[in-house]
Amino acid sequence: MPCTITFCTPQLDNVRLPGDRPLRILFLTSIRDTGECDRNGLVVETGSGPGYMEGVVERTVQLRDHYRVVGVVVDDLPHNLRDYPVSPEADRPWLWPLSLDIPVWHIPSDFRLLAKSAIAE
Repeated sequence: MPCTITFCTPQLDNVRLPGDRPLRILFLTSIRDTGECDRNGLVVETGSGPGYMEGVVERTVQLRDHYRVVGVVVDDLPHNLRDYPVSPEADRPWLWPLSLDIPVWHIPSDFRLLAKSAIAE
């Protein structure tokens, strides 16, 4: 049975939020970084067997008494991605289970068009 790999679980037992309601969060991220580099949403081989790579978006959704994920903005360019689409699609790898039904907005970033060797003017 695969394990779930998590790197931190915040202790929120004594935290009071303004107005006693969940804090709304919008994530800004890169599919390339969280998916292709960090392998979020995939089962990977670990020293103790296969493990599910749970990402920060997926973990935050589970803390629904304290936080509400209102969406995710990704800035990738399609040609920079290999295995992932720019937004969730059935039968394609994604950063979290599609059952979480989190809105995703794709806003391509111009800085991703710059060569790594680009110099500021």
